[in-house]
Amino acid sequence: MNNDLSQELGRRKCAAWGAFSKCQEVLVNRNIDMKTRSNIFNSHILPALTYGCETWNTTKMEEESLRVVQRAIERQMCRLTLHDRPLTTRSARLQESEML
Repeated sequence: MNNDLSQELGRRKCAAWGAFSKCQEVLVNRNIDMKTRSNIFNSHILPALTYGCETWNTTKMEEESLRVVQRAIERQMCRLTLHDRPLTTRSARLQESEML
């Protein structure tokens, strides 16, 4: 039996992005409370991403690929990019020392 989940995971990721695009106007609207937006995320996007996951035998890399999609959609909801990440403690200290 072939246990390659890559096609199924690809379909789930596309389904999650499709569900996000249908709700995008609400999910990225900053005038709507974040709690409401997170409830919509939990009720529409996560089920699309994880449909059928009870039967999957995933590896750590496959699980991480699903988490990557989840975080990407969450960043879109908050209107953040990867460049908006908080500085690590070490890099913050380096920047402070350069400023002195």
